[in-house]
Amino acid sequence: MPKIIEIDNLTKKFGNVRGVENISLDIDEGEFVTLLGPSGCGKSTLLRLIGGFETATAGCIKLDGQDVTHFPPSKRAVNMVFQDYALFPHLSVGKNVGYGLRVAGVPRQQVITKAREALKLVGLEDRFDDQPHTLSGGQRQRVALARAIVRRPRVLLLDEPLSALDANLREQMQVELKNLHTKVGITFVLVTHDQNEALTMSDRIIVMREGQIVQSGRPMELYEKPKNGYVARFIGTTNMFRSSVEPGIGGGMISYFGQNLVAPPNVVIGRKNILFGFRPEKVKLISASASSNAENVLRGNLKGMLYQGQRARLLVELGLGEVIVDMPITDSINESQLPQKGEQVVMSIDPDKIMILNEETDQ
Repeated sequence: MPKIIEIDNLTKKFGNVRGVENISLDIDEGEFVTLLGPSGCGKSTLLRLIGGFETATAGCIKLDGQDVTHFPPSKRAVNMVFQDYALFPHLSVGKNVGYGLRVAGVPRQQVITKAREALKLVGLEDRFDDQPHTLSGGQRQRVALARAIVRRPRVLLLDEPLSALDANLREQMQVELKNLHTKVGITFVLVTHDQNEALTMSDRIIVMREGQIVQSGRPMELYEKPKNGYVARFIGTTNMFRSSVEPGIGGGMISYFGQNLVAPPNVVIGRKNILFGFRPEKVKLISASASSNAENVLRGNLKGMLYQGQRARLLVELGLGEVIVDMPITDSINESQLPQKGEQVVMSIDPDKIMILNEETDQ
């Protein structure tokens, strides 16, 4: 795919404060890319630099092969969707969507036609003449999206557009936003701190920390093979621990809160203080009778449980520490079959499911 955005050694400083530093990044045409990270990691600053709302201290931004580093937003073929919708309260829905076209001098009938087409894409063609205050939060966000795509920009920038919505509406809008991306084929660059949003919608996730890119990859790649503990913590829940690799029968052995586990493949025996991790859903609950034939058995007592519909999240005390385990809830399981607080829990984990996070430096 051709590159629509090319960023080379981009730096932005606010006085002595570093916003982003020496970032290099290419984004393919038509790609849905998410910038993910906690508050203050530089993701919104990077988005605003791409849009021209901030001026780079150093480095280069190319859009469609053209250097736009010092171009204002009006000279870049990009549009931004903000958190707060930024709709004009005194204009109808249709006039809000067509505002940019009118300012650009597009004939009135074309403005109406294009505005209706954009509203149809977001499922609001019947609200053309309504006022923004009559719409729900989700509908106002759709109007903001329609206004952003009506001029068919080359890139659509989305600055946490779903953060003001409640949980159910946010999940619905995630699906609709991904469907909209498929329909229009425009490059989307999304900023969020919500890992579920990133995993649900993205072709590629870029995890940021302190103004720099920590890891970039497909959602499944980042979830299954995080580069370090920071990424493992930020994308999903991870049980993490440090251990040395000791010789054992058939390979290396590692200790997890006083209980021995077979080490994952390809880890060097004798290495010290390695950071390991495994996801809660990778652990299997087994019966005590089956434990003699199972590999990598852990035993503990149930400290607490959160019922979450399709799963129950268990907090199991191992004596020297705790482990989080996800138990899938199926139709064959009733409430009486769930483990009770204080009850012994026996688990096993495949050595292949233990991740080596040996590039982590944060204790």
